[in-house]
Amino acid sequence: MATKTSPSRRSSSRASSSRSKKPSHAPARKKKAQPKTPVHQILSPHARDALGIFLVVLALLSVLGLWFDGAGSVGDFLTWFFRGAWGVAAMTFPFVGVYWGILLLRDTAREERVRMFIGFSVLGASILGLLSLLGGSPSPLLGYDAVAGSGGVFGALLAHPLAGVISPIGAAIVFLGMLMLGALIFTGTPIATAWSTLHDFFTAADVDEEPEPEEEEPVQIGFEQPEAAAPKKERLKHLKEAFGLVAPEDDVVQLPEAGWAAEADAVDALAPMFPNTIAPATNSAVAPGNVFSSSICANPGQSPDHW
Repeated sequence: MATKTSPSRRSSSRASSSRSKKPSHAPARKKKAQPKTPVHQILSPHARDALGIFLVVLALLSVLGLWFDGAGSVGDFLTWFFRGAWGVAAMTFPFVGVYWGILLLRDTAREERVRMFIGFSVLGASILGLLSLLGGSPSPLLGYDAVAGSGGVFGALLAHPLAGVISPIGAAIVFLGMLMLGALIFTGTPIATAWSTLHDFFTAADVDEEPEPEEEEPVQIGFEQPEAAAPKKERLKHLKEAFGLVAPEDDVVQLPEAGWAAEADAVDALAPMFPNTIAPATNSAVAPGNVFSSSICANPGQSPDHW
């Protein structure tokens, strides 16, 4: 059985259905705030420059304090610190500081700095150990005056226990090996290359200088070479002889004038023995060089037995 609804309920149901049909708008998302760049990331590109400038300034102040004693209380503190740490090697700190400061400021050898620093550390440790051995290998517990005159605190920490274990001579041998290793690492030179360089340096005077090869004269292109023209002329001459254009040249042996008289005398002496064959050369009009040929051709009918 159908039921009737009131007008108020119908209006409320229509209103609810119209509200459900309306598209629902999603709430607007809030933009995320960009993260702030940390301070160390902002200053990191300038850290290298700051360290380089610091080393150069420190080196210049140490020059005043260590060398001239003219930097006031700051110079006195630097002198006390470097002499206590490095001993007599503290006098070289200005050179070391300027070198590394300029290296950082110029940004040179960027990929080689770690290797160079390791090699420099090994090299410096070996030098401080040797200085401590030369200063009597003092203990680091003996005080400032004992270590300041040798290799400083670092040299005493290395040399004193090592000298007690393998004697001062053995410690010196170890430090010399460390010195060579540090120099090779710092310069990036393999031991084989260093050995070959030293061998070439000490044996250079024994090697004889090889003569320089003579430079070949340049060939002028476009000009006729006389050596190349001769074979062409010879080939042309042979072609003309082959086609009968020129008479071939025979090798003719000519007797000197002194030999002509001797030949004529010999013919005159043989003429009485062969009257019909050989004519006297004096009565012949043939040249002396053709006496025999003209005489034989005078009687071509005679046989060789008659001769």
